[in-house]
Amino acid sequence: MSAILSLRSEQAQLENFENKCSTDLFLFEILVKSEQRTSQVDSRKFLSSRDEKKKKKKKKKKRRRRRSGKRRRRRRSGKKEEEKKWKKRRRRRSGKKGGGEEEEEEEEEEEEEEEEEEEEEEEEEKNRSLLDRASSLKFY
Repeated sequence: MSAILSLRSEQAQLENFENKCSTDLFLFEILVKSEQRTSQVDSRKFLSSRDEKKKKKKKKKKRRRRRSGKRRRRRRSGKKEEEKKWKKRRRRRSGKKGGGEEEEEEEEEEEEEEEEEEEEEEEEEKNRSLLDRASSLKFY
């Protein structure tokens, strides 16, 4: 009789343990899913903040372009004739002011900076597309 009671008590303990484990597992799964959702939200916030930074950079570029119409005109005209005209104008101005070479160096440096910024933007776009793909994947 005592053996039967001890077996029943052990069986009850095992059932309690199984129930507890199943509830713990269920809670753990819920926790993992909620963690994934928050990580997706965090990545979206990161992407939006990065987009805002890009917009600010673009605004700065536009301001620079407005300030110096020279660059804008030169960009529009990819023709060699236009470039020759600009070179002639620079030569004339350098003769009058006496400091045309410095202006040319500054303009070249600005153009190099713009090229570097464009390359950075392209890299960021690639990274963003990779992040978008990664965030679209769901790990269960």
